[in-house]
Amino acid sequence: METTTIQGMTASEVEQVADMWLALIGEHAICDRSYFTTYRRNYKRKLQLLEATLQDASEQVWVARVEGELIGYCSAHITFATGMYNSCIEATLGDIYVDPALRSAGIGKRLIKEVMDWSRLMDADTLLLNVHSANSMAIEYYLQYGFEEKFKLMSIAL
Repeated sequence: METTTIQGMTASEVEQVADMWLALIGEHAICDRSYFTTYRRNYKRKLQLLEATLQDASEQVWVARVEGELIGYCSAHITFATGMYNSCIEATLGDIYVDPALRSAGIGKRLIKEVMDWSRLMDADTLLLNVHSANSMAIEYYLQYGFEEKFKLMSIAL
């Protein structure tokens, strides 16, 4: 029987997680080609950011392993939002990736649960995430967990 474990990322796993991030970007490029060209050149910066999360209590990266092999990860961070309407603590699900061969096995669900539990521990009022509007599979996935579309995020390249 396969054993799946979820735990915080260690320094020795940073490069493997960064490689999975590249795979994630490759999947996003199917929806929007700019992902690949924009983010592939930022691999070194992603390594630095992942290393920094090891020292920052407001950020976390979890890794999923099956029988000891790294097969997925997710990341989250906390921000203290002060806005025109209210102030709150927001948690944001950054990345989530599971090896395509192991999807639909509940691993993504366990990773999201880790983020939700950590967000509650950090006293977050809300858990946010960004998803590309063309990524209908991901949108459906998040809707299953009770996420709702609240705002339309619009951007312009600078």
